[in-house]
Parts: sequence; structure tokens; C-alpha cells
Amino acid sequence: PKLVVDPFGNYVVQYILDLRQPPLTHAIVQALRGGFAELSLQKFSSNVIEKCLKSGDPTAVAVVANELTASEAFATLLHDPFANYVIQTLLTVGKDDVVALLVAQITPHLPTLRSTLYGKRIQAKLLKRCPATKAALPQR
Repeated sequence: PKLVVDPFGNYVVQYILDLRQPPLTHAIVQALRGGFAELSLQKFSSNVIEKCLKSGDPTAVAVVANELTASEAFATLLHDPFANYVIQTLLTVGKDDVVALLVAQITPHLPTLRSTLYGKRIQAKLLKRCPATKAALPQR
């Protein structure tokens, strides 16, 4: 976990994830388990989490999605300068079940998403992936 928050060490972890070796990806996800929400809020570690999600490993995506959506800090993640990219990546790479979980968690926050630049990006990604959520948006 210390490497992922390091300005240089995070590149080592990203390199390992780029190898796309499931045992290595699983080992990294296991090592970070329990800290995905906090790590998503930090510049360097958020890049590592995005790389975990882009690794093509559905187990990694599910673990990260479940942990983030269960986090008490979920609303903070939606408006954070770094974590919003993790959420956007989940909306892009997640299978339908993961996206459904995200939609359920994001929907109560739709009225506030418009208030920040980062929230607007998530809202746009959400509408692109799930056009039906437009009905849940507050009318201007």
C-alpha cells in the first residue's frame, strides 16, 4: 500500500498491472482491499486504482466497485478531483451488474452532481452509459 501513494512507486505498481497477469492483479487488489475509497482520493494511488479497473479482470472491478459503493465517503468520491476519475472508469469498464450497483448509489446524488465540475463529468458518463437515468435528473 505504501508504493501506491508514492509519486514514483505508483508507477511500479502500474507497470505490474500492465502485465495483465491475473495472479499479480489479484495480489495487488488483495493488498489494497479495505483502502480503495481512501486511496481513490489521492493523486498517485487513484491512478493505480484506475489501472486495476482497466486491467480487464472482472474480479478486480467487482471488488473495487463493491467497496466504493459501500463506502460512507461515496458522496465525497463523486465530487473529488481524483476519485471522480475512478468512478468514471468504473462506469466505463464495469459490466452491467457493476453499473447497476453504481447507478443505485449515484442516483440519490444526481441533484448535487451538477454543482461541481467533477460531478458533471460523472453525470455525463452516467447518461452516456445509462440514458434511462435522465428521467431521474432534476428539471431546471
